[in-house]
Amino acid sequence: MDEASLRILDELQKNAELSNAELADKVHLSASPCWRRVSELRERGVIRGSVALVDPVQLGLLVNVFVHVTLEKQDKASLKVFTDAIEGRAEVMECYLMTGEADFMLRVVVEDLLRYQDW
Repeated sequence: MDEASLRILDELQKNAELSNAELADKVHLSASPCWRRVSELRERGVIRGSVALVDPVQLGLLVNVFVHVTLEKQDKASLKVFTDAIEGRAEVMECYLMTGEADFMLRVVVEDLLRYQDW
């Protein structure tokens, strides 16, 4: 990965809505080479997509809770049951398989602690 491609990725991570002309200006390339590089990064799978970042405060989601989860069994079937169960929970923003005492760490976002207790 060369320096220009890294600059492109840095700028797109800050703002994926930049036009090609704006992006080219920010990374000090002309529009055509910039467009080609972005296209190549997409084709290679380096850029997998674009997302919209939502302000949780605007949605009333004021509390982040980090939860350590320990399962009774750590076999493949138990791990799958757990991940399937949390996959549909909109409150779970992130889920990490851990080593050590806890099996998983979740980041849960809710309106308040009462909502978390109901969860």
